[in-house]
Amino acid sequence: LRGTLALGCFRGRSRRKTRLSDAASPPSGQQDSAARRANALLALSRFLRMLLQLAFLAAGGWLVVQQELTAGATTERAKVRALYTWVTKNIRYVSISLGAGRLVPRPASQVLHNRYGDCKDKAVLFITLARLAGIEVHFALVRTRDTGPVARVVPMQQFNHAIVYVPDQPGLPGGRFFDPTVEQFDVSVLRPDDQGTWSLVLDPKPFLEGLTTVVPQQTWREVPYQRADVDSTQVNLTLRVDAAGDAQ
Repeated sequence: LRGTLALGCFRGRSRRKTRLSDAASPPSGQQDSAARRANALLALSRFLRMLLQLAFLAAGGWLVVQQELTAGATTERAKVRALYTWVTKNIRYVSISLGAGRLVPRPASQVLHNRYGDCKDKAVLFITLARLAGIEVHFALVRTRDTGPVARVVPMQQFNHAIVYVPDQPGLPGGRFFDPTVEQFDVSVLRPDDQGTWSLVLDPKPFLEGLTTVVPQQTWREVPYQRADVDSTQVNLTLRVDAAGDAQ
């Protein structure tokens, strides 16, 4: 993701409006009854729409979770590894910084259908699929180390990357960060520019439950440097020195 992210990332849900056809005004004695029926119809249409949206997403997610992602995974750690591996290998990282897409993540169902997305898209998909598998995962905003430290007293408009944080929970003690954009690293390895930074971690539970007006819980967490035995690079060089002392 090139550019900045805002704390309102999750407010990217489309807000469709349901419109009822105008009808002739009923007699005055029936206005209250007609209004009640109209309100009931409007509430029902919104409820059904919500159910359909959730059903389509859940159906697609469960299909993937059951058939491809967590098959054979018997522990929470194995499920996270399977989810991470599938998202990094099957959802292509494509930076899309056009219009609202610079700030607003696309719905998980759309990313799953397209099979590509940027950092925040892949993070949202990972979070959604993990929830379907019974694992709690949080959205994490990061200012990568190469762009300088984040000013924690003024967090807005400083972030240029999104990853995920798996908090401490049964079967997954301790809590740790994952970067779903990394396609060439092992699940245990973070990108070097993620490490040594501070992340603003948001619990997406209100949004996943449809509570779009509830402010999510926000926590600053340090993204630790990884041990050398986990994140290291080995370079093997073969030099040939001739009689003149030149090496090739």
